[in-house]
Amino acid sequence: MTAFIIRRLLYTIPIVFGVLLLTFVLFTLLGGDISYQIAGRDADAETIAEIRHEYGLDKPLFVGLEPLDEDDWQGHKEAYLKQAREAEEGRLKESTAGPARPLSEFELEQEGQKIWLRDLFKERLGGLHLVQAWRMLDFDSQFFSHFTKALTFNFGYDLNRELIADRIRWGVGPSLALTVPMFIGTVTISIALALVVAFVRGSKLDMILVVICVAGMSIPYLSFIIFGQYFFAYRLDWFPIFFVPDRSIWVSVALPVLIGIAAGLGANLRFYRTVMLDEMQSDYVRTAFAKGLSTRTVLFKHVLKNAMIPIITNVVLSIPYLILGSLLLERFFGIPGLGDLMIQAINSRDFFVLNAMTYIMSLLIVIFTLLTDICYAWVDPRVSLE
Repeated sequence: MTAFIIRRLLYTIPIVFGVLLLTFVLFTLLGGDISYQIAGRDADAETIAEIRHEYGLDKPLFVGLEPLDEDDWQGHKEAYLKQAREAEEGRLKESTAGPARPLSEFELEQEGQKIWLRDLFKERLGGLHLVQAWRMLDFDSQFFSHFTKALTFNFGYDLNRELIADRIRWGVGPSLALTVPMFIGTVTISIALALVVAFVRGSKLDMILVVICVAGMSIPYLSFIIFGQYFFAYRLDWFPIFFVPDRSIWVSVALPVLIGIAAGLGANLRFYRTVMLDEMQSDYVRTAFAKGLSTRTVLFKHVLKNAMIPIITNVVLSIPYLILGSLLLERFFGIPGLGDLMIQAINSRDFFVLNAMTYIMSLLIVIFTLLTDICYAWVDPRVSLE
């Protein structure tokens, strides 16, 4: 078991690195420069430069190579630095390139820093023609900053200059208050009904529940929310329509929890029903009934135990989504959870928050996938972890 866990943990390292790389490409490269979004289109160049420096957007993307100008490096041999706007003069050390011999890449040391020179050519007057120069800044790039922030869970600031870690911490409580009761209620009711349906398969009760499941799966999630708010909150006045900060959070999440259970019951019941029916057709079930065991013993001691692997897969892999909450429920009921935080980040194009939430979600999925494999061996010893 220990060797298996260590091996799986090693497998997760490239997966996490790939997630970091993918989120960096999505939210940094494809997302574009957000400095104009923060400062406004009419901001001057100095303000834009300050914002880019504050958020680390002035650093190189992947490798710590920073473009140089004439004030950034000094040496002993005259050279000419051509940039996009104008030619500038600087000095560098003697190179080893011979006459008319191109030097495509050259590295020199200056004050403890490495400077990379590219496309150097020895000219007939003895000077060097320098097309571009970079300073090597070890581990000082946007990707490395993105990498270290993710590993330390220090995600920096959002567009409003609030700590992202604080905003996530404030949203975890309301999200869990909504999703945990909804998740437990949905799973418990679905498994209990699936056991009953598996025993009375083919009966009118089975057919009625199948029709209800298909109908529930066909109705959009948004329809459940609108109907629940209008009928139970507005018409009957049993629940508050919107989140009430001054009252207990359980009062505000009671109706969303019931709506979530009703909306998710159809798909879950249909899944668990299929699992239970497969087990009911097994030889050990017929043998158990032939031995005179009661229906309760067969269902709960034998059928449920042998159906635990697909149940564990469905349950454990659903847990990471509990942390993020329910986007629609939190938005429509004004619950200040992580789902509402993501909606706000999407509307404001706050890629810093979206990047943090995507990374946390991916990391949770990796962790709970590992826990799922470990639970397999705990529930069913026939499953090998080798």
